[in-house]
Amino acid sequence: MPLQQEPIGPNIVIQGRTHLNPGQCWAFAGFPGRLSVRLSHKATVTHVSLGHIPKMISPSSTISSAPREFSVYGKKDINDEESFLGTFQYEEDGSRIQTFKRPDYKIDSFTHVSLQVNSNWGHPDYTCLYNFRVHGERAA
Repeated sequence: MPLQQEPIGPNIVIQGRTHLNPGQCWAFAGFPGRLSVRLSHKATVTHVSLGHIPKMISPSSTISSAPREFSVYGKKDINDEESFLGTFQYEEDGSRIQTFKRPDYKIDSFTHVSLQVNSNWGHPDYTCLYNFRVHGERAA
């Protein structure tokens, strides 16, 4: 009888893990895929980080399920309109956790941040999110 694994929910993505293991991700079907988080404090978002396992530890030696292009949005409050914070590309051959600086053209503070995955590196069925982090400064 094959070993069955409990489904992994989106909470695993924001647990701050630096050691990423194959299969310990939140997998979702279709595009766009979206993850929204409430920050512990209102913050000025300066960077975001996205993590995925590297090819060398992938059972298939590929990471086609890794996010490719993704966009980030912020909300000042849960009921506010979203503000676009930037679109970025996770590099397939880059480090497992990649950090992206958001453009400085607009500085605002947010309580909620959303990650929208627009594409992956070619997997036809699903995308895996292993790690998402929001960096910034606590707002006064």
